This record gives sequence, structure tokens and C-alpha cells, in this order.
Amino acid sequence: MRRPGKKKNHFRKLSREYPNGKTYLGKVQKNPRGFAFLIPQDSSQKDAYVSRKDAQALFNGDQVEYQVRCHGHRACAEIKRIVLRGQKELLGLVRQTREGILFETVYGEFATLVKSHIEPKPDHWGIAKIIKYPSARTLSLVSLKQDLGTRLSAVDDCSIAISTFGLPETFSAQAIRIAEKSREKAEG
Repeated sequence: MRRPGKKKNHFRKLSREYPNGKTYLGKVQKNPRGFAFLIPQDSSQKDAYVSRKDAQALFNGDQVEYQVRCHGHRACAEIKRIVLRGQKELLGLVRQTREGILFETVYGEFATLVKSHIEPKPDHWGIAKIIKYPSARTLSLVSLKQDLGTRLSAVDDCSIAISTFGLPETFSAQAIRIAEKSREKAEG
């Protein structure tokens, strides 16, 4: 049984932790079930919950400005704007649906596949380039960049890491010279 006033005290505590109207900066951490948490840039702040509906336009790793609203016993984030997109490419499976061929990410998000030089094959893993980011009403548009087959293997690890973490595929001549000097130093 809940003690009288406990809910009211919890609401007051949340209100003190998140002053009304204050804007925070955080990074999106999506859950495969569709909802997300915002990890605040200020480590003294607590993570904030984003409902499945509100997280629909977000990708894992996006940097956002948000405000926190207290709803009952939990703090819910209201996204004010996306500051920086966390991903330019996605890892996922090509899916044949009644609506056509879609791309399902490892976070359970769906994107519309547009024609590319690679023919999409249902139930194949792939890396897709984001052409248009999602909104609250529309799916993102993606173009298949690489077909990884029906099973992922260790051979795919570099391609997956490059796409998932936005790593560069090519480096400047200066970066290559620095790396070669470092290697020579380590070997010599």
C-alpha cells in the first residue's frame, strides 16, 4: 500500500531535478522495442525516457536538445530539436512486406528502400545509406549500399563498424603519413 503523499513528494523531487522550461543536451540510446533514453551530456543529470511514439523520428546516437516533463512517477523527455544525427548508414535486414520491400534496422526501426545499384534480397543483411531521415509521420528513406548475405560473419565486422559508428573509409594523405611514422616507430 502506498503511503499518503508519497506520489506528491516524488513529483516535487522530479520537479526540483528538472526545472520547468530548462533545456538539456543528450544522446539518444534506442531500445529494440522502440522507446529510447536520452543520456544527458551533463553526467550529474539522470537519463530521461522517450516514448516509442516520440522516439520514432530518432536514431541511436543522435544528439538532441530536450526538456523534461514530469508525468506521474517518471520523467519523460520532450524533444525540442535534433542537433546532430548520429548515423549516416544503418545495419539491418531486407524485409518483404505487404507494403513492399523495407529495411529493418537492428533497433527494430523500418525504413523504405529506394532503388540502388544493388538488388535487395529478402532476409539478407545489409548496410544502407540514409537518404532522408525519418519524421514523426514518415519512415526514413535508405539505399542499399552493401549486401552482407543471410548470415553475418567476422568478415563483415569492419564494414559493420564503419557504418554503425560513422568511421571514415578513407583517410587524408597527412593521416596516412602520421600512421606510417607511428608504425615505423613501433617496429623500430
